[in-house]
Amino acid sequence: MVLLFFFVMDPGPVDDSHQYLQATHRSQSIWDTSSTVVLSCRKREAASQRTIPFDQRISPYLEAAGFLGLGLPVDGEPLTGSLRYNWMLICNDYLGVVPSDMKGQRLSLPWLAEQFEELPLDANIVSVQRYARAYIMQLIGGFLFADKSNTLAGTYAWDAATLAWLYRELCRASNAQSLEIAGPLMLLQINWTPYTPDIMISLPIRCQSGQAVWTYVGPLICFHLIEKHKPDRVLRQFNMLQTPPAISYTDQRLHQIDFKGKHDQDWRRIHAEHIGVWNSRY
Repeated sequence: MVLLFFFVMDPGPVDDSHQYLQATHRSQSIWDTSSTVVLSCRKREAASQRTIPFDQRISPYLEAAGFLGLGLPVDGEPLTGSLRYNWMLICNDYLGVVPSDMKGQRLSLPWLAEQFEELPLDANIVSVQRYARAYIMQLIGGFLFADKSNTLAGTYAWDAATLAWLYRELCRASNAQSLEIAGPLMLLQINWTPYTPDIMISLPIRCQSGQAVWTYVGPLICFHLIEKHKPDRVLRQFNMLQTPPAISYTDQRLHQIDFKGKHDQDWRRIHAEHIGVWNSRY
């Protein structure tokens, strides 16, 4: 008598509290059917249209705001807060022009490029500052951020917010039905190398700043977005010995939060708990 045992392979995860979206995950589709929808990069609103050209005169303002060469600061105040502003007045103060069809704090990138085609040779300091703001807004996708002091932009953790945005876009793209992927995808086109001492010495000063938070474990914040940063799972990248990482838990409710119908929310109040963790990162 021969006994035959048949085993059904289960791709996991064993504990679905960590990857609770497995049922709709792209990997599940590949496992079940050996195929999945091919992703394409979502074209920016102005990708095939004209953009605001760079002018050397705006360099000091880009550097002060932390956007020169996209050397974004990894440390600083969380990029969040209230969206309860008169955005048309702020747009007029920042740029000197207001679109007739402005919705909330978002601006059309083609409209922005039309308004700031070229910085005149005889432009005064106000015009140069407005041109610099428009250029930065083009970099961050036409999202207007209220900073009436005009001096605080460089104090925010823009890089942490960028990673939060990327992580959320990667999550969306992992859905088997997604057709596009968006976000700062240039970060995915880099060959990461462990930060050995010889490499660290050769890096520019701006690339060595913020080392105190490189191994920070906790939430990354970008207004309504809260995404976990887990460098304890890749310690060898930081030239450290890899140990078993701590158990991670992601609140499912965080991934259900979006901007739809929430343009008057104070995200600093809503995400006070996560902001408190970020503020205790040292």
